[in-house]
Amino acid sequence: MKNCEFCELDKSQVYNTIIEETKNFYIKVSLGAIVEGYILIISKKHINSMQELNENERIEYLDIIKKYRNRFFEKYNKFPIVFEHGTSKKQELSASSIVHAHTHIVNHNYFNEENILKKLNLKKINSDFNLEINDKSYIFYISPNGESYITYDFKPISQIMRIFIARDLNMEDKYDWKKNSFIENIVVTINKLKRSDSQEVYNTIDYYNKNAKEYFEQTIKGNFKENYDRFLSRISDNSYILDFGCGSGRDSKYFIEKGYKVKAIDGSEEMCKLASKYIAQNVKCMKFSELDEKDTYDAIWACASILHVTKEEFPSILSKMINALKEKGIIYMAFKKGQGYKVIEGKYYNFLNREELEKILEESHLNIKIVDYFETISSTTRPEKVIWSNYILQK
Repeated sequence: MKNCEFCELDKSQVYNTIIEETKNFYIKVSLGAIVEGYILIISKKHINSMQELNENERIEYLDIIKKYRNRFFEKYNKFPIVFEHGTSKKQELSASSIVHAHTHIVNHNYFNEENILKKLNLKKINSDFNLEINDKSYIFYISPNGESYITYDFKPISQIMRIFIARDLNMEDKYDWKKNSFIENIVVTINKLKRSDSQEVYNTIDYYNKNAKEYFEQTIKGNFKENYDRFLSRISDNSYILDFGCGSGRDSKYFIEKGYKVKAIDGSEEMCKLASKYIAQNVKCMKFSELDEKDTYDAIWACASILHVTKEEFPSILSKMINALKEKGIIYMAFKKGQGYKVIEGKYYNFLNREELEKILEESHLNIKIVDYFETISSTTRPEKVIWSNYILQK
């Protein structure tokens, strides 16, 4: 739309630096970054508010929020606040100063959140964001603990949430982004959140496509009896298993031969070809982020697969896995033991330790718990011998 600041982003300006671009959204730094760590999620299409998103866009939007809540925690050691000043389709007065759907993610925790919830009549809602389109403007808010709130009953004061942040910081005269750019905070935010071309480059799927035959031969055999036994002891004989990142198909073949119904998927097209032939059934080529099934599987097996999911993306992928499980379903997953992450031979490795996983489950309010943890030593013919952290979770 003409004369819309977000439809006509001037990307030559530092305050319009894009942190990330997805199919339907831009994630960019915010002009008027009153604190370091202030970004916006902006809809690529011109709509008044996020309540106008369709179902697929809404899922993508929520995944971005979850991803950046976790990235902020990783960078700033605390979860941010998230809010939207949603303008109605009639463009009635709202707290938004730009009528184009955008959401704020801010590295700040209100000093007296209860007081703000009360002043704005913010009411807790069960779902993250599942609003019906209506003719009312609103404020949508996610607190640092992940709880979601909504209000339609508030005085339409422009930038009201920024005003509360400024008051907390004793900077009330600096709340207006139109008058106070805070370029220094913008630059620091870019450096902290945006990955530059000079940083580690990895393409895990490309590695497996290029090395599929060698990897297949090195991983097709191994002693996984303990892993299998501890996993299968928790499900019934007629269970439906998703092999989530099946690689060579070694584990799928074992489960199939034991009489289980198995769906195998992998992100590498070349690995899928080899695995399909090995297990004598089709292996679907798909990315982890494409999982969108609901209440389908009794169990999900993710052996040395989702360790390639970045730390920022992991909570979102785990949420998709949980949604795909039936009630009381289980997830097995294995990670190399260690800390942080590394890029090795072009592959990204997330070394997810138990303390980190427990924190993710607690902070993200995911409907699952750890029911078993054990460590093993690699038993394939690959040259490196590593200690594996094995987790079993139950919905």
